[in-house]
Amino acid sequence: MDYVFVFVGEFGVELLNWQGAVRKLSDALPPEDRVVCCSRASLYPLYECADAYVEISSVPSFQHSRAMAYFALPDAASSWDSLAARRFNEHLKRDLEAHIRARLAAADFHLGAGGGVRFVFSSDNNEIDGLRFGRRRHGRAGALLITAYEQVKRAAPRRLGAVEQMKRAVLGTFRSLDRNTDANIYELLDTANNRFTRISPDPAVIPTVAQRLGWDLREPFVLCQTRRRDTMQRSPDTLPASSVQRLLKRLAEDIRIVLLSFETGRWLDSYSAFAGLPNCTTYQCGAFPEQAALVAHARHCLFFSEGDFGSHTYVPPFMGRDVTAIAPASVYRLGTTPIDFWNQNVFTFGGQIEALAAEKVLADDASIDRLAAAMLAKAKGAPDFSAPGPLFTPIPLRGLQAL
Repeated sequence: MDYVFVFVGEFGVELLNWQGAVRKLSDALPPEDRVVCCSRASLYPLYECADAYVEISSVPSFQHSRAMAYFALPDAASSWDSLAARRFNEHLKRDLEAHIRARLAAADFHLGAGGGVRFVFSSDNNEIDGLRFGRRRHGRAGALLITAYEQVKRAAPRRLGAVEQMKRAVLGTFRSLDRNTDANIYELLDTANNRFTRISPDPAVIPTVAQRLGWDLREPFVLCQTRRRDTMQRSPDTLPASSVQRLLKRLAEDIRIVLLSFETGRWLDSYSAFAGLPNCTTYQCGAFPEQAALVAHARHCLFFSEGDFGSHTYVPPFMGRDVTAIAPASVYRLGTTPIDFWNQNVFTFGGQIEALAAEKVLADDASIDRLAAAMLAKAKGAPDFSAPGPLFTPIPLRGLQAL
């Protein structure tokens, strides 16, 4: 049997409740079965367990869709369970299956050569050998409750924290909405549905990254990334730009700073963008392998987030690296930041998230100077992760073909 896993939703969901499930299933499959994984932004380092990886970013219907949880939506307003979204999902699946089959055939990878073929889309309801892939379908009562929840969220954007608390109360009360039914990636994440492992950088891209930077990646540096999204701003608060710039300028006096501008090219995906700053290097990319190479070599990661707690903050701890995350205090009240839960149950490879509220650490010049001193101490005290060792040794890709 050939299993073709196609993820069409949000990056954070893919990290926390998809790639680990694919790996766990792959561990249990007989040797003759094959696994193909398909996603965007060259995410093949997530799928070392696969036999082939197919990039789907160039498919027009996918590129012009909006990611939401496990789904791809046709516009900025529709919900995942709307009739328009369901129709679009069927159209998108046909487009993606045709693209995937063509890419594999061109590489002489013939689907079904040893048996059947099963396409597993994240937007569908899938269960294989007791593992869940994508969001479960609810009963009628559950669907009505979720529809009401989505409507309340849209009607009261400034009350999202209270709405999330109400949702958690509902999940704990109604049997039709048990703790795993909506495939939650937060405090209700079903870790038993996944086998997480450290994500490795691809050594082949390291020379290209170093050439673009203009210096050897063994030079000590702090990697900075931010998060913005042009839709679904769950928190209305923003980071004080002048304070962030002061912090970065202060750090740049003592260590190299790389400002990562990252954009996948998909409509309404979150992105990172920095204005040029003195003594800082701006690095622009749209592919995960370059980001992973920078994370792996950085002496420390300092990530910022607005609107929500961006999934870019999950990347360093998945790679065994610490990250300091700075966001407005309201972001931490949304119910989407169970940092302790993630640190204890998911990020078990040596890296952790340290979450800081911007209102406290960027309050004034003295606070910024204290934070800069703490970041420099972390960076200068960190080992050289580019040296040979268990953290930097790449996890074998099992002969994976990235197409």
